[in-house]
Amino acid sequence: MPVQKKCLNLHRMKKYLLTITMLLLVCTALHAQDYSKMSRYVRERVRKSPTPSLPKVRGTETVGQQRMLVLVEGEEGALRGRCLRHQGNIHIALVPIDSLAALSEDTRVSRIEAHRSNAHMHCDISREKTEVAKVAAGMGVLSQAYDGSGVLVGVQDISFDLNHPNFLSKKDGRQRIVRLWDMLDNTPLQEYDSLSTFPLGTFYNSSEAITKKDHTRDATIHYHGTHVAGIAVGSGCNTPFTGMAPESDIYLISTVIENNDSLLPQHMEDIVTDEIFLLAFQNMFDYADSIGVPCVANYSIGGEYDIADADPLAEKYIEKMTGPGKIIVASAGNDGERRCFLPISKTDSIAGGLFLPNAEAEQLRLHVSTTGRLLLKFTDVANTASDNYKTFALGFKAKGIYRKGDTVNMLKWNEWYKYESAGNLGSGTTVEIYSGVDGYNSDRVGYDIYLNPANEDFTGHSYVIELTGDGVEAYAFVENGTLNGFYSNNFRLKGAELGGTVNSPATLPSVIAVGSTSWRTYWTSYQGRKMSAYNGSNGKWTTFSSIGPSVTGAIKPDLCAPGQAVISSLDSHYKPTGGFPNYIYDKSGSHNENNGKDYGWLVLSGTSMASPIVAGTIALWLQADPTLTRERILDIVAKTATHPDPTLSYPNNYYGLGEINAYRGLLDILGLTGIKGLSATHLSTAVVRPIGNHSILITLDDTPTKEITCKVFATNGQLIYSATLPPHSTTYTLPLNTGKGIYAVQLDGMGSTLIRVE
Repeated sequence: MPVQKKCLNLHRMKKYLLTITMLLLVCTALHAQDYSKMSRYVRERVRKSPTPSLPKVRGTETVGQQRMLVLVEGEEGALRGRCLRHQGNIHIALVPIDSLAALSEDTRVSRIEAHRSNAHMHCDISREKTEVAKVAAGMGVLSQAYDGSGVLVGVQDISFDLNHPNFLSKKDGRQRIVRLWDMLDNTPLQEYDSLSTFPLGTFYNSSEAITKKDHTRDATIHYHGTHVAGIAVGSGCNTPFTGMAPESDIYLISTVIENNDSLLPQHMEDIVTDEIFLLAFQNMFDYADSIGVPCVANYSIGGEYDIADADPLAEKYIEKMTGPGKIIVASAGNDGERRCFLPISKTDSIAGGLFLPNAEAEQLRLHVSTTGRLLLKFTDVANTASDNYKTFALGFKAKGIYRKGDTVNMLKWNEWYKYESAGNLGSGTTVEIYSGVDGYNSDRVGYDIYLNPANEDFTGHSYVIELTGDGVEAYAFVENGTLNGFYSNNFRLKGAELGGTVNSPATLPSVIAVGSTSWRTYWTSYQGRKMSAYNGSNGKWTTFSSIGPSVTGAIKPDLCAPGQAVISSLDSHYKPTGGFPNYIYDKSGSHNENNGKDYGWLVLSGTSMASPIVAGTIALWLQADPTLTRERILDIVAKTATHPDPTLSYPNNYYGLGEINAYRGLLDILGLTGIKGLSATHLSTAVVRPIGNHSILITLDDTPTKEITCKVFATNGQLIYSATLPPHSTTYTLPLNTGKGIYAVQLDGMGSTLIRVE
């Protein structure tokens, strides 16, 4: 063989061996690494990935691979992907799945975290409802003094009608939506090495481009975001349905959740982890910083949580990202009627119930947290006599699991174990378990247990769950079903309790979680029919509103606001099958025309509606004090909130600190609560407005039969004007002769309000 040919063959063989060696290294990294740095979702996603092809390398980055959005705690130089945003040493990064294994072994990295919680909206359209913000949250004519001007309100949601006149300024007609990120836009992911901070979809950075776009891609299949944004920032369009901060600027993000993810290309799925909502809010706060204004962001979306697979990096990131003038508000969820919480105390050692799966459930998912030894028993009671029940029992102890007296640790720490339970719960039924330190309570052990019935079908299966402890504190949450408190005398069951249903991210300490109260109980549909809501009345807790405690045992929600029967803007692009249902409000004066198109209003309910009332109220407060923090806001609420149920102590797991009151909170921020003689009751039976020449016009709803004393206070507490209004008139003009500023006007015996004199 010629020498040249031999050299060529040797060169090819070396190249081949090098390729094989690199492939083996990649495979070894995938299947032999320490998974303990990874959250469970990342670990399982890496394990389920097919053996990767050899990556192409460009500099320090790889191209042409499936990528996952993750949180990484460690040095940025260790990242085998692109850092999109960071807070300190916690990075929101887009990393090729092929690289996650090696990343987990890098000594410069301490944790890799991502989750997919099947996030969904927090409105319940089966219980039709309408708005009561102006009645219960003290809005009224408050916008005369504070309207959200100079504040950015962010709304991360789905389906936005961008040209609804509710988002135009009533002062000058301008488009108030100043930024939009539509994650579902049909644009391909940019080349990895030129990737912007928006890893999918399209970003619009001008009001002109947003107006031209007209609607987000998912606006034809839903209406949620248009409604939520209208509650927080709607101008009202000459209707009674004005939002809380009608002159604020608006930053919209159309995100991806289970209600619209059918529009997401399959190869993008790993990018849409729960970490995408952190990236979205970070972009909102960054923009607010760039223009020098405070920002409050609303998230009327949420999903399930895992006890053992907690969100320590997410909570750290939010804590660093938020602060003075940067607030995140989230709805608590609509699972208030679901009994899924099994608490055990040191003296009350047994809890349990009959599991009733959700309609879509394919497995029984249970999360257990305990301080010590615990026994869990599943019993299949379907179609069997009491002496022939199929039972599967597991014992838990510190860092281990045992069965039938076996004290040997059968489960490696921070790993999965799968029991093939034939002979116990029937052939084909399996029980999978993951153990680890409870991510929310470091002094506890946490377990995620998944019971998979044969053929992933609950037909012919009915499970009683029993949890028994001896001198321990423990609790369990059933994730995808409810628990009936009693089955039969063969089981010593303490009925499952309401509670533990607040969704993530509202459960996180740095997020303000909002529950719902019920004021309006009926409305008239466009067909002239009187419609009713049946989830509470007189400002009490709405039965759908999720309640605490949180997974840490903390009180949640933090506060509450009206969420039953709320009227707000309707997405004009949504066309339900069979025509408009009867929850569309369409009476005379309820529709608005803009550029030759008709725009309407919609009645909805849920904590989705309560959350933007709080976000919009906080926007008013930020206008008065742009440096407010979450802690200061909750302090204000603690002092000024109303207590819907006087039989309870506050805070509690139904109402938190109580129902937010925009007016009283504003008085506290301005220091007016210390003014002697000033009423903290908002004036609701009269309108007070400035009319120029330093004068005000007072218009009463009803003609008074006796004199009324009017007092005007400056924000420093000084009484600057006092007059007696004669009876038998409904309008009065008063010359204040004051300078520009905010003033409190009080009609004795009726209440007070704020005005702005220009």
